[in-house]
Amino acid sequence: MLAGADESFDTYFGDYLRELLPPLAATISPPDENTEIALNQFETTRWEARYEALRALLPTDPAAFTNGVHALGRQNERNPAIAPLYLEAARQLGELGHHPEQVVRLYFYYLYYGGKYRHSFKPKPLLKRLEKKLFKLPEQLARYEALRQELLRSRDLAPASEAVPTIWERERKKIELNPAAVRAARQQHAGTVELLNEYLRDDEPAPRAAPAPRPKPVKTAAPAAAASPAPAPKAAAAGPAAAVSNFAASLGLNAAQQALLLLFAEHSLTLPQAAVEAFSKAHGALRNQLIDGLNERCYALLDDVLIEESSDDYTIYEAYYQQLTT
Repeated sequence: MLAGADESFDTYFGDYLRELLPPLAATISPPDENTEIALNQFETTRWEARYEALRALLPTDPAAFTNGVHALGRQNERNPAIAPLYLEAARQLGELGHHPEQVVRLYFYYLYYGGKYRHSFKPKPLLKRLEKKLFKLPEQLARYEALRQELLRSRDLAPASEAVPTIWERERKKIELNPAAVRAARQQHAGTVELLNEYLRDDEPAPRAAPAPRPKPVKTAAPAAAASPAPAPKAAAAGPAAAVSNFAASLGLNAAQQALLLLFAEHSLTLPQAAVEAFSKAHGALRNQLIDGLNERCYALLDDVLIEESSDDYTIYEAYYQQLTT
């Protein structure tokens, strides 16, 4: 009976309604934010079609993609099935190899919503190849894992998200120096070190002491004519031994390069550009030539630049310095 009624209704009114409804539907305003949240709470897969549209922004506009994902996530904050959105977005963005902070934040949102709506939540990890792209150093991976575990334990997203930049912070650690190498380098490059100290010294130079009075000449008896000739003077003592360093011999560093590295170590691995300029002139080299030469020598070992230049100084990452020593 009802089936027949449906057929009759479609026969008499179907074409009319199909023609009438599209123009009327166009006049309906889209749902506001609160309505979207309510709809997504019960229609848990509505986000999938919108996410496909966001994927079209990659790889040309990753910033718009990330902002769009977060906006879509806010509209699904009550959706118990929203966690996969963030996992998929983190993996998609991570494949580009850029924006590591945004990738980790998206993944942390996945962990947060997964744990919020599932009591037996078993989080899926980021892919291993993505971790290699995001975390170049072991300590970066260790910090990421610590934040990840803390988020799973506390389920507090805000502090975990705020701490994401610390994953890539560089630690300044105390360098263990070879005292013998430092002393030998000081002897060999005493003049250069004194010149550099003029640049690095903050206090005023001490006043010069008054010159000591010259001793009066003492008359001596004239030597006898038949006296035997004076013995020839002994050869001067040998100069200070060559600087001893504990840098890997395979690097093939010359004396100036080794001395510059030791000077970096003496000043917490950071030197002003003016100091490096003075050092280079004292060794008959150009500043950029000396820095570039060191970076080229060490690149094969570090797979990265050893000495980084900022606006007014040069810095060596402590972990890289340790790799140069044997």
